[in-house]
Order: sequence, then C-alpha cells, then structure tokens
Amino acid sequence: MISTRAIVIAAVILNFISIGLSEVQRRQLGETSTEALIELRKIEKMRLDQQAAELDRTYKLIAEVNARVNNVELQLQTLQKPQVINVAK
Repeated sequence: MISTRAIVIAAVILNFISIGLSEVQRRQLGETSTEALIELRKIEKMRLDQQAAELDRTYKLIAEVNARVNNVELQLQTLQKPQVINVAK
C-alpha cells in the first residue's frame, strides 16, 4: 500500500513540475507578445514612411498647381490692362 508520505511527496513534485511548466509558458507568451509588438512597430513605421512620401508628393503637386494658377493670373492681368493705342502719325 502507498503511504501518505509518498502521496504528499508525489503531489509536491507534481506541483513543482506544474509551476516550472507554467513559468516556461509565461515566458514564451511574453516573448511572443514582444515579437508581435516589434512587428507591429515595423509595419506602422513602414505605413508612416509611405504616408510621408505621399504627403510630400501631394505638397509638390499643390505647389505646381499654385504656380500654374499664378501664371494664369498674371496672363489675365496683362490682358486686362488697357492697351495704349498709338494714334499719332
């Protein structure tokens, strides 16, 4: 017959094993979470870089449109100025 002492010792050993396995699982979960955060940061940085490039391109297009509008305004102003007709002969 198994003694009470053997049962207690077996229970304590199993408890230590389960604590150790729980610690291993906790560490793996922590590493997985850290890796996921690092990956998300990389993805977010790539997305922000793409948005910065697109924003820069948009600013350049706006500047080009402004330059064209200014050019058209100047041409309209020159057309609207009264032209002096030389009638002296």
